[in-house]
Order: sequence, then structure tokens, then C-alpha cells
Amino acid sequence: MKEDLVLSSTRLAPTGPTPLYRQIRQAIQDHVARLTPGDRVTTEMDLCKLFKVSRMTANRALNDLAEDNLVTRVRGKGTFVSARPKTIIKHKAICILTPHLGLALDHEHSPNHYDIISAMEKNFGKQGFNLNILTSRFALLRPETVATVPAAAYVVVYAEEQDMPLLNAIRATGRPMVTVNSFLTRKDIDQVNDDVHAAGCLATRHLIKNGYEQIAFVGNQPPLGGAWVHYKGYETTVIAAGRRPAFFGVNMNSDEKTKGDIVAQILQAHNGIVTGSDDIGALVVKVATALGRRIPKDVGVTGYFDSPLCAQVNPQLTSIRLSPPRELGIRTAIRLNDLMRSPGNPPKNILMPVKLVGRESSHGR
Repeated sequence: MKEDLVLSSTRLAPTGPTPLYRQIRQAIQDHVARLTPGDRVTTEMDLCKLFKVSRMTANRALNDLAEDNLVTRVRGKGTFVSARPKTIIKHKAICILTPHLGLALDHEHSPNHYDIISAMEKNFGKQGFNLNILTSRFALLRPETVATVPAAAYVVVYAEEQDMPLLNAIRATGRPMVTVNSFLTRKDIDQVNDDVHAAGCLATRHLIKNGYEQIAFVGNQPPLGGAWVHYKGYETTVIAAGRRPAFFGVNMNSDEKTKGDIVAQILQAHNGIVTGSDDIGALVVKVATALGRRIPKDVGVTGYFDSPLCAQVNPQLTSIRLSPPRELGIRTAIRLNDLMRSPGNPPKNILMPVKLVGRESSHGR
């Protein structure tokens, strides 16, 4: 039997939304992708020792793989890799891909992923589907192997433009696929996204309405994906108001002095600040206050995401509230169900509503 480092290094998430046997199944599935037909697969007893689970749990994981013809179980001899199918057409599983999540899928490490996927699991579970969740640590999450994943359809959570080879490989299977909060420029891919363009527009209009004249956008550098769409909402609104847009990048991982100096320079020429996150918004409030700039009288600031941090800032931070992750999961499940029932449906970019939550940091001059 060939050794596999990914299998031996896999850590289960007992508190996650996925049952232990499915997590083990995913680890074995990744292990099998590195083997050739006829190779022996890890035994039940080895799985029990490796993952500290019961024999019943290990047996269920292996039987699940056998049902999808990925392995063959021979009584008295063991479990072996099956011949690779060229296509997998009919399965009672939905494959959830998270290309940029390498941690355990639980509420502590990845609350947004957890809530989105939990909502989908509840929806698809009512229809008899299982969720097959692949994070970035799985070898099957590659363009050359993703087609072998037993699935009726795919959901890709937080994809980026660099993931297009993976998405194209999925599309080539002919199975339905929906991406969640990926903000791809391609118009031929089904997407369910927060309306972050509207978020940029709302924050900028709010500052203009409250009398701030020189309005800048301060975000992470460089702005990618949803951050870029957010900035474009700001830019469109500023230009429509007859003003000049200005983008400034701040690396929130840099030291306090470096961040403070950048914000201080921005505040020399701007009195309205739209930020790409609540932590940047809190930084702007802190620096402005230290410089003796009164908020909101001298400077207006808006955040993004409406996290608990907004209430901890003094004065409290105006921010953009996104749709709850659970609603994203539900809407994604509905769209994928539509595609499975009617595969020929044209692609849609479904935008979830956002809301500006006004607080003291931007009440006007």
C-alpha cells in the first residue's frame, strides 16, 4: 500500500457541519486520487487508529466510496482502488469546493463558510443529497482531477479569477455549477454574490448627502475580486457627482506607525472616507481623532461588513451590512436545484441585498 501524507495529516472537525464518516471519506478519496487501479486502500483498523473513530464510522466511509465505484471491497482481502470511470453522471451528492480554505470547516475558524455550507446542507439533505466538501488541502481540488469527484452538481465558495482553470474543468463535465461570493468577470458562470457594487454606491452617496466633498476610498492593496467591485461602486458614484475618485491601499498587516502615516496623509486632502473593511474604518477614526480631526464634523467615515467592531469604535462606525451567509447558502441551493431540473437555463448573476447602517461616524458636517 502506498503511503499518503495528506491522509495521515488530515485533522477531523468534530464540531463541523459534516459527519465524521464523510470527512474520512473525503480524506480517503484524496488518497485514492494518488493511487492507481488495483492498489490497496487503507484498512478499517488503520482508519480507526489514524482518526480515533469507531470501526462502524470507518466502515461507513469505505462503503460510501464503494457505492460510488471509487473503490472495490473484497471480503477477506481488503479494499482496492477501482478502475477510473471516464465520466460520473448520476450521484446523490453535491460537491462543495472551497479553493482558499485550508483550515477545518467549523464556526470558529471559518464562520462564513460554515454558515453558507450549513444552510446548503439542510436544503439538499431534505432532497436526499449528501455534501462532499473539498477544501484546498485535497489533491482532488485540481483541474485535472476534479471531474472524478462523485457529484450531481458543484458549488464553489469564494473562488477567484485565478481559479478559472478549475471552474472550466468543472464546466467541461456538463454538470451544473454555481459560485458563491466569487465576483468573477465571466458572464457565462452562475453566481450568487452580495451586491458589493451597490455597497460602494450606498456608502459614497451617504457621505455626499451629508456634506463631505473630498471623498476617497481606502482599502486593501491591491483590490481584488469583491474588493474591486466594491471600489467600482464608489468610483461610479463619485464620477457621477462630478468629482475625482481616489484609491489608497493600506496593508493591515503592517506595523501601526506605517498604517497611521498612510492614513494621516490621506486625511490631509480628504474629509470623506469610504473604506473596504470595518478594521480599516476603525483605523481611520483612530488616526483622525489623534490628529485632532473631529468625527463626524471634520471627517466622515464608513466601514464595510458591519462587524461587532463598529459598536466598539468611538464614535461608532457607520457600515454596510451584507446579507447573512445563511441566506447566501439558501439562495445558492435554490439556484442549483433550478439548474439540476433544467440544465439549459442561461447563467444568472444573483445579487443579494446590502444595507447601510448609519452611526455617529458619518452624520454630517
